[in-house]
Amino acid sequence: MRERIVQTPSRTRGLALLCGCASLALLGVSLWKMSARVNEALAGKIRHVFMPLLDPEFTFAGRDVVLAYEPPEGAGPDGVGTIENPGHIRVTYGDQTLPILVTIPPDASKLRLPLITAHQDWMQVLRFTEGTAAQLQRVNQAIERGELPDRLVIVTRIPPQGVDPSTWGRIRRKEWSFAFYEFLPDGSFRKEQLRFPTSKRYQPNAPDELAEGTWQFGAALMVMPKGTVPSPRFADDGLRAMGWTLPGAAVGASGATVCAIVFAAAGVRRR
Repeated sequence: MRERIVQTPSRTRGLALLCGCASLALLGVSLWKMSARVNEALAGKIRHVFMPLLDPEFTFAGRDVVLAYEPPEGAGPDGVGTIENPGHIRVTYGDQTLPILVTIPPDASKLRLPLITAHQDWMQVLRFTEGTAAQLQRVNQAIERGELPDRLVIVTRIPPQGVDPSTWGRIRRKEWSFAFYEFLPDGSFRKEQLRFPTSKRYQPNAPDELAEGTWQFGAALMVMPKGTVPSPRFADDGLRAMGWTLPGAAVGASGATVCAIVFAAAGVRRR
């Protein structure tokens, strides 16, 4: 005849206490390793700092930069362009000139504002630099010492063609493109055009799409209307760096919670 093993409350509480201690140990080790992994991943991550410029005349790389609005031919006395004939922003950089097509013509009231402010819905002039979090703590001093690059770019938002940019063109963001005109130290321009990102989360971006974490992505955010900014994809943040420590911490926390409940329940006397 088999003997029946009776699980006494004291034995149940002992097992719960033992499993609880093991779970807490797993939780502690996982959190410790997680913190180290995340700090290591984020410490070397390149970040970007942007400073919008509002003055249409300034100096960069020892050369004069001037921005001027050129109304379209046939424009009225107010100088307002149309979607079909919007005019240009003429950029002078030293002895080089660059015409930039106006993609969203401002109305007459905005043309009374300073040039860059009048066109900030679709264009920004950005001075920027990049570096790690430690390097960017004293960004101005680092730029002056030559430890960080001082770069200049004009970014423009290009709405889909044939659509009113103030209505449907404002919300159909998957059809947007962004043009980047970078001022190079040798006095020339470098142009690049990228599309709004449409790839799914954790999938690589297409070569002609904006990619989170790049300076182009950060610059493009500056010309996106409020409420249209894409949700962060966290493709290169500390979440992936956690690895096994994230499920390890979850198992440890869950185990400790269950063991605490069992330990407390085993001490309740039944009538």
